Amino acid sequence: MNRPSLPNTPIYHHSIKYSGASTLSKIRKIQERLKDKNVDFYFFSSLDEIAWLFNIRSSDVDFTPLVIAYALIGKQDIYFFCDKKRFTPPVITDFDANNVFIKNYDEVITYLSEITYNKKTIVDFSTLNYESFVNLKGILISEKSYAKTLKSVKNITEIEGSKRCMIKDGVALTKFFIWLEKKLCKNVVSEYEIGQKLNYFRQQQDLYKGESFATIVGYKKNGAIIHYTATKDNCLLVKNENILLLDSGAQYEDGTTDITRTIWLGGTPCKKITTAYTAVLKGYIGLEQLVFPRGTTGVQLDAFARAPLWKNGLDYPHGTGHGIGSFGMVHEPDQGFASTTVTERGTSSHFENQLTTIEPGLYISGEFGIRIENIVLSKIQKTSSFGIFLEFEPLTLCYIDTTLINANLLTINEKNWLNAYHSKVYQTLSPLLTKEENIWLAKKCTKIN
Repeated sequence: MNRPSLPNTPIYHHSIKYSGASTLSKIRKIQERLKDKNVDFYFFSSLDEIAWLFNIRSSDVDFTPLVIAYALIGKQDIYFFCDKKRFTPPVITDFDANNVFIKNYDEVITYLSEITYNKKTIVDFSTLNYESFVNLKGILISEKSYAKTLKSVKNITEIEGSKRCMIKDGVALTKFFIWLEKKLCKNVVSEYEIGQKLNYFRQQQDLYKGESFATIVGYKKNGAIIHYTATKDNCLLVKNENILLLDSGAQYEDGTTDITRTIWLGGTPCKKITTAYTAVLKGYIGLEQLVFPRGTTGVQLDAFARAPLWKNGLDYPHGTGHGIGSFGMVHEPDQGFASTTVTERGTSSHFENQLTTIEPGLYISGEFGIRIENIVLSKIQKTSSFGIFLEFEPLTLCYIDTTLINANLLTINEKNWLNAYHSKVYQTLSPLLTKEENIWLAKKCTKIN
């Protein structure tokens, strides 16, 4: 077998300064769950849940600061399966204070067989691997991971961290788009180089830890390839003309970002493109402005983003959005928007203080791709005799290209939304930009009538 060796990079403590909750407080919630269910153990095999529960981070997975490990939480004893030599002193101190016993990763099978014998253990079968399944020897109780549910609702510290990240990302993106515009006035530049340069501008921001996924830079027909990745030796040269789709994100110690913008580089866009782009924008605004009952599922909400496209006989072959972590997974289960109940995002409910993307799009094979994506925060909008109602607040801060908009297709309400959003973008970012950058951004954020 050519199985790679286990990672040996350091595992470090994710400070409460950024996590907003101690390891002990999270473990206590799991232990309370055990008592309520009269169960002995809760077994965790999902890496994002383990990283969140124990406030640890590393680089075991590309683009995502996770640790390859297992965890078994009992009413009293807590076992963590990973190479102890990887842990930095703050993690050891935190684990010792919380009575977490560290065992080697390859000992998990032996310990599971011995410790769980004749015991009741809660597991999430959607993430449980076969080897663990056959070695959990007691009674297995299936439950959607409680940590997944807890993690999806962000605390005040995580929300404020996300807002800071959006400001940093907005500054980096503004500087990048200015660079791209100047570069294309004189030269061509490859899709690959564009992705590298965007990452460079993000690297200048405080607490930057890396990309949150492989940047998608799709010029013209490549924008229609939804998960396209340009390589140095296989990519298009971008000219000062036509359409470009950019989907990118970053990991910061205080949060995770994900944004898509589609921009026009030069020439006059045809009616087919402006109609499609405007429909995508209308779909984004329609979902983002929605007020809905707490607990509404993703499949119930998804159609609001697709409706303007459907009116034109158009659609897109992916979900409309996904949950996002806090210095964690850029695609974080389990809330989101999907057109079917087959996916987790379709069946999961929306609650206040969750971070979710809204990202409708349109892809015409061999021609172009369009997508507009922001991260939004769900908030309580009102409470009535019918229950609690939620709304979304956009956190992403980057201009939306108005060159591609057919303003005649927008309602007054939609124009007001766009103008208010651009005002927020400019007012928030301008104090952090140079005079030249301010002039450029003000032009991009000009009101439309």
